[in-house]
Amino acid sequence: MGALRLDALVGFMQDIAGDDAREATGEPTSAPIAWLVRRLDLEVRSRPRALTPLTVTTWASGHGAAWAERRTRVATPDGIVAEAVTIWAAVSAETFAPVRLDRDEIASWGEAAQRRVDARLRLPGPPVDGLREPWPARVTDFDAYGHVNNAVYWSAVEERLDGVLGPGALGRATIEFRDGIAWGEQADLVTSTDDGVVLWFLVGDRTAATARFEPGV
Repeated sequence: MGALRLDALVGFMQDIAGDDAREATGEPTSAPIAWLVRRLDLEVRSRPRALTPLTVTTWASGHGAAWAERRTRVATPDGIVAEAVTIWAAVSAETFAPVRLDRDEIASWGEAAQRRVDARLRLPGPPVDGLREPWPARVTDFDAYGHVNNAVYWSAVEERLDGVLGPGALGRATIEFRDGIAWGEQADLVTSTDDGVVLWFLVGDRTAATARFEPGV
C-alpha cells in the first residue's frame, strides 16, 4: 500500500506523451489526428512511496508509415523507476482509420526519431479453454474517443500481480492493443500464471488487448 501503481505510472507516461506531442506540432487538443497506443514495453525497477518526487522524461525515438515510437523514463532523485518504449498509432480522430505520417513532421522530431521501427504485435492469443471472468468498465474508464483508456488496463494487471506475486512486483511488462474496448461493449478477462502473469481482455471472440508481466529486473 502507498507504492506507485502500474496504472498511475502509465498514466504519467501517457500525459507527458500528449504534452510533448502538442508542443512539438503546435496542434490543439482537438487535432484531427488521434494517437492511440499500439504496444507498450515497460520495465519497472522500483515502486516509490507516496509523495516521492518524480521526474518524467520522454522523446521520439522512431517511426513507421502510420506510427511513431516514443521512449519514456521515470526517475526519482535516487535513480530510475521505470523505462518504457511505446508504439503510438496515428489514426483519424473521426474514423479511426490509419493516417500516414508527414515526412516534414517526422523530420522535426529530431535525429533519434528517424529510425524505422515496426508495429507488429507479438503476444500469443488466449487459451481455448481459459476461464473467462467479467471485467466491467466504469463510465470514468473511457477516454474522449469512446474507448477504455490504455492506462486503465494496467489496474487489472496490478490486481492479478498482487494475488500472484504479492504487492509491488518488479519486472518487465508488455501490453498490446488490437481494437480495444469500446463504449457499450462487455469485456471478459482470461488470466494465465504459467509463465509470469498473462491477461487477455476479450470482447466476444475478439481479443481487445493482451498484457504480460514477467517478474525480475
